[in-house]
Amino acid sequence: MKPLEYALRHGAVRIDVPAQEQFGKTLPIVRRVRCGHLHVLITYDPKVVYGGTPRQIVLSNFGGVEGRTLVLPADAQTRLFVLLEGL
Repeated sequence: MKPLEYALRHGAVRIDVPAQEQFGKTLPIVRRVRCGHLHVLITYDPKVVYGGTPRQIVLSNFGGVEGRTLVLPADAQTRLFVLLEGL
């Protein structure tokens, strides 16, 4: 986990889907931190714990790039994704 600690500590939190919307609509949870060209994303779907089926998270215009869509899985396990934007 050491290589990610710098990015998590010094990166900027990016809100792709507001927490109130995720909670109010019982959507899968996604959190993201950006540090330079590195994106650290965490996903989780609390509905799966209560018998729901795993869902996907779709982030349109990811990173502020028009037309870039990112699709991530979300289930009962907390998933960690590390993405590196093209330099």
